[in-house]
Amino acid sequence: MAVSQDRAAAPPAGRGAVRRRDPRRAEGSDRGAGRDWLAPVRRARRSLHVHFDLTFNAGALALATAANGAFGFVYWWAAARDFAPAAVGLGSAAISLMLLLSVAADIGFGTLLQGEIPRDRTMAPHLVAAALAASLASAGAFGLAYLVAASLFAHGLGVAPEASVSTRLLVVVGVCLQTVTAVLDAALIGMLQASLRLLRNLLFSVAKLVVLIGFAAIAIREEWQVDAIVGSWALGQLVATLGLVGLALARGVRIWAWPRFDLLWRLGGIAFWHYVLNVASIAPSLILPLIIALVVSPAQNAAFYAAWMLLSLASVLPAALANVLFTVGAGDSSSRASSVRFSLLVSLGVGAVAATGFGLLSNVLLGLLNPVYPGLVGSDLRFLGLSVPLLAVKVHYMTVQRLDGKIRRAALALAAFGAVEVLFAAMGAKIDGLFGATAGWLLAMGVEAACLSPALWRATAPAGARRRGRAGLGRDAATMQSTRAEEGRAMAANAIQEAEEAGADGEADAPASFSIVICVHTLDRWPDVCDAVRSAQAQDLPAREIVVVVDHNRALYERCRTAFGDVVVVENRGQKGLSAARNTGVAVSGGRIVAFLDDDAVAEPGWLAAMSPWFDDARVCGVGSAAHARWIGARPSWFPDEFLWVVGCAYRGLEAGEVRNGLGCAMGLRRSIFERVGGFDPRLGRNGSRLPISCEETEFSLRAARAIPGAKFVYAPGAGVAHKVPAERLTFAYFVLRCFAEGVSKARVAKLAGARSLATERGYVLGALMAGVARGAAGLVVRLDVRAGARAAAIVAGLASTVSGYAWETLGLPAGRSPPPPGSGDAAAGRAQSGRRVAAPAAGAGPCARSQSSATR
Repeated sequence: MAVSQDRAAAPPAGRGAVRRRDPRRAEGSDRGAGRDWLAPVRRARRSLHVHFDLTFNAGALALATAANGAFGFVYWWAAARDFAPAAVGLGSAAISLMLLLSVAADIGFGTLLQGEIPRDRTMAPHLVAAALAASLASAGAFGLAYLVAASLFAHGLGVAPEASVSTRLLVVVGVCLQTVTAVLDAALIGMLQASLRLLRNLLFSVAKLVVLIGFAAIAIREEWQVDAIVGSWALGQLVATLGLVGLALARGVRIWAWPRFDLLWRLGGIAFWHYVLNVASIAPSLILPLIIALVVSPAQNAAFYAAWMLLSLASVLPAALANVLFTVGAGDSSSRASSVRFSLLVSLGVGAVAATGFGLLSNVLLGLLNPVYPGLVGSDLRFLGLSVPLLAVKVHYMTVQRLDGKIRRAALALAAFGAVEVLFAAMGAKIDGLFGATAGWLLAMGVEAACLSPALWRATAPAGARRRGRAGLGRDAATMQSTRAEEGRAMAANAIQEAEEAGADGEADAPASFSIVICVHTLDRWPDVCDAVRSAQAQDLPAREIVVVVDHNRALYERCRTAFGDVVVVENRGQKGLSAARNTGVAVSGGRIVAFLDDDAVAEPGWLAAMSPWFDDARVCGVGSAAHARWIGARPSWFPDEFLWVVGCAYRGLEAGEVRNGLGCAMGLRRSIFERVGGFDPRLGRNGSRLPISCEETEFSLRAARAIPGAKFVYAPGAGVAHKVPAERLTFAYFVLRCFAEGVSKARVAKLAGARSLATERGYVLGALMAGVARGAAGLVVRLDVRAGARAAAIVAGLASTVSGYAWETLGLPAGRSPPPPGSGDAAAGRAQSGRRVAAPAAGAGPCARSQSSATR
């Protein structure tokens, strides 16, 4: 009654009315704080409501595929019960070949319809009719090409020499039917009529099962069992398509429109790249059963294909979500990021459950199909379930790239990754049979998913978070730039003071006077140091001076002072590391151009002369020279040209012209940019730790480009240097370690300069590396060149190690010593020193001494 009285006495709720709080409700609310068990359910309902079109059509599509998969499970169960394992293995390989040829014959028409129908529904019937007719013609052409190839090589399907002519003809018929129905299914998704596709797929699943059971009932001979399997598949497609046509006619729906081939022709370029992308993404999974049937055995392929069908059920929802996402995103771009995020999270969740479940129950499920299967494969397939979340990443990457109009880039990337998948699966099958094939394929898929994930993150991250992240990076970069500018001004002031005291300001230097700086750190490289100094002294264009900076090694410092006459020898005034040593060299030198030469590099006589003309352009702030490898020992046959940067040399993919930064072992930089932006960041570069951190010149060039409008850095592969590669850098262990360190270094650059600073690396991965993998895989397959395959494998391993290093550093895990930032500790103490030039000993004082040109100070 008290509650009723309170309510009766309460003023009517309205604008400005104060709502009284019920203390008992508040108490209950306080007790239940953090225990709202229904909150996840409500959030899920809201997400389903917001993404209704996506979830409804994806659900219908997933249900269709799941029903198809469930009937497929029963289909292969019936085949395994009534037919010989070898016949089932060859029949599954034949169907894989049929599906592969149908994907090739599709020419991207199906995916094109999904994206174009939502944009113009009035012309959709004409475009669909043209696409169906063109796909049928294409499928016929591919089928004839297969017949010719099969006759010439006399190996039928390519999996057994006894394949019959009837099997080949059935494969051709199946290719035509499969191609046309695939385009029709895509058109139904584009119209958001996934329920009709569900009906057609159910008809197909039931029809092929009934036909197969009928063949089994008549107890056909073993030599005809492969034909029975392939024929049931083709007849099922025909019955399902005729059933859909009959339903449309019964409803009075017009099922045919005049084909507009002109529309199809105008969209041909887009369709082609959709086609390449489809083939690149699907082909590896269809080739995998063929590899197992060829390399391992048809009987084990029967068990593998059964497991593959089981996992296809788990992949239904991720594939359906990604498929419908393309249509929904093409029609409404405002909620695209939210839709992608929702679809990807659901898909990864399903994939995690599928991987765990299959790992625990794989043999039990295979035993239900055929009691022989678990004995054939043992535990070789227990990790195959990991393919479901990895495939989810791939299909969502494809959708995002299609929506962003980057179809060509995605097609080339997935084509290269597809070649890696096939290569690794084939190599694994040769090494360790069925387990090796699946392990190799999963390894390649894992590397692929790691490389594709950044694009998905950018597509799913909220725009506000991305803007805030970029703003934070910008503020950090501005603060750092201010600190470094102060450091640079202090260094410049020291250098000017020293130059005035030495009387250098009265000299009439050439416009491009050079100072060569060589940083050294260990007596172990003494012969190399001598070679580097000699090459600097022997330049056709004499340097104004040669500065040798010794990095915290007193014995080496004394030896350099004794050995090198007319060479400026100083100790590193900052903290230990290459960056601080180079900064010291800049501070004590006087040339307008500072040329850096590594202590294990030998400059060609025309090195400075080749760089000099570039500095006539006032916009050029730095010039990088070519660095050619001088192998101390035999170069490993597996070492790819694309990774010559591992040993500090010019690599395949580095083109002449304007670049972001040059190679640190042989580059020239204007002194003026040090005065503008400061020196190299000591947090990057070699610092004595086991992990060879680098990229100090990358961060410096990015900082200079931001601070100096119109600044340019160029790569001039004329006269350069020979960079020595000792035997200890020729091992695969060093290769992997150096790649990991490069990933760590690039992550630090991204933190300092922003993620967009790594655009060069993304182009290098999608261009040079993908081409290198494809080249190596082609060499292995076409020429049986094992070394080419090893180089492709090394590229993948190097990329995986680099990505791992980047992720390691991004997550903040310990990776090498990171020196303190500029302005603290030893760095500040180094800047406080006056830095007077060290007097050089008399010429000819040591075995490496050589008289310097008169132009050298």
